[in-house]
Amino acid sequence: VWIENMNTVLDDNKKLCLTSGEIIPLAPSNRMMFEVEDLAVASPATVSRCGMIFVEPGYLLPESRINPGPGNKPHETPLVKSWLQKLPAPLEKASEPLVKLIDHFLHDGLELVRLKLRMPVAAVQPNQVAGLLRMLDACLLPFLPQSGDAVLPPEQVEQAAKRLATVLEPTTLTAVFAYALTWSLGAVIDGDSRPAFDEWIRAAGGPHPMT
Repeated sequence: VWIENMNTVLDDNKKLCLTSGEIIPLAPSNRMMFEVEDLAVASPATVSRCGMIFVEPGYLLPESRINPGPGNKPHETPLVKSWLQKLPAPLEKASEPLVKLIDHFLHDGLELVRLKLRMPVAAVQPNQVAGLLRMLDACLLPFLPQSGDAVLPPEQVEQAAKRLATVLEPTTLTAVFAYALTWSLGAVIDGDSRPAFDEWIRAAGGPHPMT
């Protein structure tokens, strides 16, 4: 198993010993971090060389069976909450409608993909949530005024303001969210499952129903 080959790197001498006999030393400043789904193939020798931080995936997800109860809506879970807190100042007005959209769609969408649709390659739910947030970044950031907009001619500054005002409209923001949801949660399912996902997202309603 590949992780066993890393044991010599994880030792204090930080030397990678290859099966060919070659030894590759790492610099003293080098650090290694592994993000794994479980430790099923890790031996005690490997575990003892690492500092472990265990996070139960359920605690990163909304309304989970592991962490039930009030105050655990999708926008209050760690991944979404930290993303909302880092929204650029020009997008602060979008925070409230985004919270409504996330609370309305995220949990049901995750459960639909997990229970009723098929994923060719399994994707853990925290990664699906992170994918949604990255897609929202990719969709929203182009509408922000660029760093040099302050020195642009007045007409171009006005155009940048209009672009931003457009994306902040509830109907436009809903369309952007639908696109991001489709290419994050919807991207992990196979072709046969996509009609069911499309039907769900159209019928889900929400603050501004999608058509």
